Amino acid sequence: MRQLQYLTCGLLVALLYFTPLAARAQSADGRMAEDQYLFATELFGRKLYELAIQEYEKYLKEYPQHAKTHLVRLRIGEAYLRLNKYPESIAAYERALAEKPDMNFRAEALVGLGLGHFYSKQYDKALPHLLEAKQLADKDEKLGPIAYNWLGECYFQLEKWDEAIAAYQAVAERWPASEQAAQATYSLGFCHYRKGNSELAASTWLQVAEKYPQAEVAAEALLRAGETLLGLKQYALAEKAYQKVLEAYKGSEQSPAAQMGLAWAAFYQKNYPAARAAFEAVAASYPKSSLAASVPLRVADCYYYEKNYAAAAERYEVGSRDPDPAVAREALYWLAMARLQLKQVEQAAAAFQRLAEDGGAGALALRARLRLGDLRLDTGNPADAARLYRAVLDAKPAEQVVVDQATYGLGVAFYRQRQFPAAEEQFTAVMRRDPKGPLAAMATIGLAQCRFEGDDAIGAVAQLGELLKLELEPDARAAALLLIGQAYYRLKQPDNAVPALREVLDKHGDSTHASTAAATLLSILREQKKSKEAADVEKILLEKYGDKPAAAQALLANADSLRAAGSYAAAIQVYQQVLQRAPRGDTVWAAHTGLALCYAATGKSDLLAETLKALEKAPEGGLARAQFLIGSAYEKDGKLDLALAAYQAALKADPPAEMVPSVMLRIGTVLASQNKYADAITAFNQLVAKYPKSTAVPEALYEMAWAFTDDNQPDQARPVFARLASEFAAHPLGVDALFRLAEQDYKAGKFTEAAQGYRTVASSPQAGNLADKAWYKLGWCLHEAKDWAGSAEAFLVVVQRYPQSDLLTECRLRAGEALLQKNDLGPAAEQLQRVAELKPPADDKVIPWLVAQARLALGQVLVRQGQPEKAVTVLEPLFGTSYGRIGAEAGLLAGDALYAQKKYEDARRTYLRVATLFGRYKDNQEIAAMAAQAQYQAGECFAQLGQQKEAQEAWGECLKTYKDTEWAMRAQERLGQKPVAP
Repeated sequence: MRQLQYLTCGLLVALLYFTPLAARAQSADGRMAEDQYLFATELFGRKLYELAIQEYEKYLKEYPQHAKTHLVRLRIGEAYLRLNKYPESIAAYERALAEKPDMNFRAEALVGLGLGHFYSKQYDKALPHLLEAKQLADKDEKLGPIAYNWLGECYFQLEKWDEAIAAYQAVAERWPASEQAAQATYSLGFCHYRKGNSELAASTWLQVAEKYPQAEVAAEALLRAGETLLGLKQYALAEKAYQKVLEAYKGSEQSPAAQMGLAWAAFYQKNYPAARAAFEAVAASYPKSSLAASVPLRVADCYYYEKNYAAAAERYEVGSRDPDPAVAREALYWLAMARLQLKQVEQAAAAFQRLAEDGGAGALALRARLRLGDLRLDTGNPADAARLYRAVLDAKPAEQVVVDQATYGLGVAFYRQRQFPAAEEQFTAVMRRDPKGPLAAMATIGLAQCRFEGDDAIGAVAQLGELLKLELEPDARAAALLLIGQAYYRLKQPDNAVPALREVLDKHGDSTHASTAAATLLSILREQKKSKEAADVEKILLEKYGDKPAAAQALLANADSLRAAGSYAAAIQVYQQVLQRAPRGDTVWAAHTGLALCYAATGKSDLLAETLKALEKAPEGGLARAQFLIGSAYEKDGKLDLALAAYQAALKADPPAEMVPSVMLRIGTVLASQNKYADAITAFNQLVAKYPKSTAVPEALYEMAWAFTDDNQPDQARPVFARLASEFAAHPLGVDALFRLAEQDYKAGKFTEAAQGYRTVASSPQAGNLADKAWYKLGWCLHEAKDWAGSAEAFLVVVQRYPQSDLLTECRLRAGEALLQKNDLGPAAEQLQRVAELKPPADDKVIPWLVAQARLALGQVLVRQGQPEKAVTVLEPLFGTSYGRIGAEAGLLAGDALYAQKKYEDARRTYLRVATLFGRYKDNQEIAAMAAQAQYQAGECFAQLGQQKEAQEAWGECLKTYKDTEWAMRAQERLGQKPVAP
């Protein structure tokens, strides 16, 4: 930590003997006052500050007119300062300066006053006093460096690094022999460090020890230099700094840290035996040091990074029983890590679990949960892994690396569950937080993998192309090259794919990605009919990787990729090669299944039948699985008859029990797609009745409800949706079903019931892409109930939580309208303005209408706010028939605003425009009524302008054209006729 010397010398040391005993005779009172002053000063010199203050106060009380009263107040201020009683110190200094502002010791008083504020952490108040003191003491050899140094400290606390540097440099350059020079140079190093110039900071700290070897901060400065040089990976210089502490300041309180620094220097250079010896030297040479307790763990760390995991685990286990909880927890964490390396997974998981449940473990508990999440991923349980990662993020960890690891892990968990949009969101978050961070490259690869799996090979290439321009770790580079090669292959750009895949083989041949790269490259070369090159790659694949299951798996994965890309001929060739190289095991049945899918896709019925015959020998329902996959492929291609036949064949092929509900579900779905609703409903009912605990039941109920709906039996659909919503409330489809029920209630005008359903959907963690829609519809339900506050709140949830929602613009508009209804004008204007300013594309058919509605509502807000001129400006673009009723209402509102301002000519013109343009819509009562009002108001404008004839004509036109309206009655009154009730 940064050391800060207290008072480097007595501020008022010159005052001790400021006034010598007078040679001439003094009065008795004068001598007694002088004696009292000297007595108090003697106590001060002995650091008996409390007693000194009492005697100084006595002096002031008994000799208030004595010449030294202001000096006594200065000494009282300094005594309080040394007692850390800063408010009292400040008061004393201020009193002294007030009594004698032009005293000779004004600079000393200002420094003392500045220090009182400084130690009270009132840096902004300290600054002006220290600035004035600096000016007054600029030529003073003793007070000058003190004033400048404390000015630098004040700037430092205010994080004004450049100003602090100038002050510290003044001390070091102008008063190099002063006591403050070393402290100022030491502090100067921290300024450079805070500005991000670590090299200059280290150099400055080294200068402290070189120029001021006897200074109190010299050894500490060497430690700071060593730490900084370690961070800069300048290990030789760091070791030199630490060694100097041990030699020049042997036995100092900095010695244990210097010895520990030497150990870390060796550790970071991966010289673990030397690091181990250096760590052990800390405990041997400084057994009472606080650092000695951590030595066993550091020694264990050395064994861990030497990959001697057994020795590391042995020492971590001892450490996990340490009486110091912090030591025990750290040891337990690394014991679990060592167990993982020793393949003792259950023991590792138990240790992590113990730490994760330790309420006092803090950050280590979060790290333990991270590792548990990693273990769940490794054991094929991504859903549980996601739960653990999310728990870490919900705890809001302070360490950024923990946030990134949890976010990245959550992305992988979503990816493994094929939830690609959710995975992309997590990977993107890692990349944005720290584009140069340790996980940024892997997150970019994860994002590209999501794009690739989501049939966006172009997006994958874009991500990876930028990544590969950077310097990457070997494994990350190999993974990126493989993926970009596969993406180029899918895009049918083999000339771009080949160099990437070749680089994997040539430069990263020992990576886990090499065999897959070789298999992919082999397929490309075969397609290009480059027989010799293909043979060379095949030789590498089989000779270098053939003794590993990865080779056959790589070929199989390549064949699957070819099939997915529609390259069936090439896929068939690779599948056949797999069968030649892997005569038994799961791989052979997977290859037969792949062949069956290729033959089904290409209509080769004879070869398909032959392959299915071979699959009859497959264990554990292999034939049924193949038929199911074939049915899925047919269904995806819209070949529903073939899909139905394949699914039915799967049911006859003795499928595993857990597979049967899935097959029945697909049969029902295909029948529904063929509009065979009765048969589909029967299939769904059979599934639900026979397999009530199957995970397929929610989807079966959902599809059954839609089959009833599509068959025009909504009354039959509702109880099925209700059952799904009730029995599977936590399932996404249960939430979807509840939304459908709410939609039915809304359509039937049951807004209270609908609102309850929408609210439940909106608050469900499983709402997914229905959440924004549920809040939107809830807003409309509350709108219908005239609950304007609730309606605005619901619409604003969409605005605030779902910025990518298609409903965002309309929700802003509706929120603004609801806020207008409750006369909450400021917030209403804020939302409406955002919509009114939109400039939609020319081909957009929806947004222009929302913009028009927003302008109309914003105009109403501005009128209520007393801003009619602004209202007219906002409303003008709506004057016309393009927006129907909105145009008429906008014109009326603008006319009223102009009329209110007594701009009768402009108002008349606006009213007549409305009456003329919209008078033709006599079949639309709402618009016709607005036209009638406009015609009547035009007459009022004429009247206000003194044009009575024109006013009479306008009212006459209103009476003639809109004779059965309220405005016709008013016109009659204005014409002096007896109105006839319509």
